[in-house]
Amino acid sequence: MLEAFRYTSKPDRCAYLPAATRQMSYRFIGDIEAGEYEQMLARGWRHFGIEFFRPNCPQCAQCRSLRVKVADFTPGKTQRRVLKKNEEVRLEVRPASVTAEHLRLYNEYHAFMALEKEWKTGAITHKEYEDYFLGGRFPFAYDFLYYLGGQLVAVGLVDLLPTAASSVYFYHDPSLRKRSLGILSMLKELEYAKARGIQRHYLGYWVPECDSMRYKSDFYPFELLVGYPAGDQEPIWVSEEEWRPALNREARGLIL
Repeated sequence: MLEAFRYTSKPDRCAYLPAATRQMSYRFIGDIEAGEYEQMLARGWRHFGIEFFRPNCPQCAQCRSLRVKVADFTPGKTQRRVLKKNEEVRLEVRPASVTAEHLRLYNEYHAFMALEKEWKTGAITHKEYEDYFLGGRFPFAYDFLYYLGGQLVAVGLVDLLPTAASSVYFYHDPSLRKRSLGILSMLKELEYAKARGIQRHYLGYWVPECDSMRYKSDFYPFELLVGYPAGDQEPIWVSEEEWRPALNREARGLIL
């Protein structure tokens, strides 16, 4: 691992829970082996390019790392409808890159979200996209490219490792929202991982009180990370069956 530096951000307003305050830990890593990153994923770290991060909020524990047990996952009734609705959507998996089509789709999506959900975002350039998402040029970074009638309609950035996969980011054509392409992308990633014997698929942070995050618990059986352990601490993941009793413990003041 080649790490440049690390720092903890100043407290600011949480993007998921507006009434809460967030604080993040960051590590800037220019080179990392797949096995080393698997260890970081198991301890709640994620990344955009060379920027690795995880929550470090002293007064809140609502952001929980969630991963799906790939071999045991079976699409539910609603998810099967999404698959059927998008039978003509074609998937290509390639090493992560940036093209004019990436930028067009990314900027259309973010312009829509700025109007729909008041995201504070502007158009991104080729260099900005490359620096933010592709920095490090990690060999485990891939694009899941979705085509409809020859047109690129969605892009999923996914890390593919020997025993784990991780959803990094996803954007799509906003005119096709009725197709539920975000759900389709999760289903296709899980299908791809299962075919390759990958054991765990990390979906990022799950915040039950945040509407835009609730969908992640629809992909089960899942596991949740207990806290955010240090590198020399063994991570503890609780199963879906253990999760509900854990919520009751939280209500009595024992934070998961």
